[in-house]
Amino acid sequence: RKSTSDAAKKRVLRTTPDWEETAVNGDHLWVPTSVSGDFCYAGDSDCLRRGPRMRCSACNIISHHECIDVLVERLKFTCKPTFRDVGLRQYREQAAVEHHWVHRRSEKGRCKQCDKSFQSKLSFSSKEIVAISCSWCKAAYHNKESCFNNQRISEECKLG
Repeated sequence: RKSTSDAAKKRVLRTTPDWEETAVNGDHLWVPTSVSGDFCYAGDSDCLRRGPRMRCSACNIISHHECIDVLVERLKFTCKPTFRDVGLRQYREQAAVEHHWVHRRSEKGRCKQCDKSFQSKLSFSSKEIVAISCSWCKAAYHNKESCFNNQRISEECKLG
């Protein structure tokens, strides 16, 4: 099930984690969704605009069925890890987990940096990414340098 063009054509869309020896860490867990107002995570330049919309139940991104290969193969956007293959010693050492950052066009609550509310967009056609949030701990920041910068990308996540 490794990433190749032939594998992409035969990709199995999982709804639950794969516990087999051939499991790929970072596989999304796709379920059908009826949401119509949210965008395809492939982005305007890569979106094929074909097929039903699917939502990853782990990181909550939304994509057209036909855009999933674009996300995984071309854009290399993996899901947060659903398992960790380690030995007993590594398990005891509790290695740090990094945030799994996801762009959001809408977000509820307040920015963790500036404590201001996220601007709500009145139009479903808005293409602006207003927030960046961690799918693990739900920390959310405005999509601007003063709130979210490159140093946050590799910060350790406390998982909630």
